[in-house]
Amino acid sequence: MIINQLQSSFLMLFNVLPNIIGALLVFFIGKFVSKIISKLLQSLIEKIGFG
Repeated sequence: MIINQLQSSFLMLFNVLPNIIGALLVFFIGKFVSKIISKLLQSLIEKIGFG
């Protein structure tokens, strides 16, 4: 009985793990892209003399 519960818990964890990894991947890619866009916009603003 306890073994079945442990097995069920591990199965649930391994079913959720790809979703967590995917969410973290999307988060870090978004953070990286936003950093690049921010630097591009800052340089553009400096070039046009607005900042």
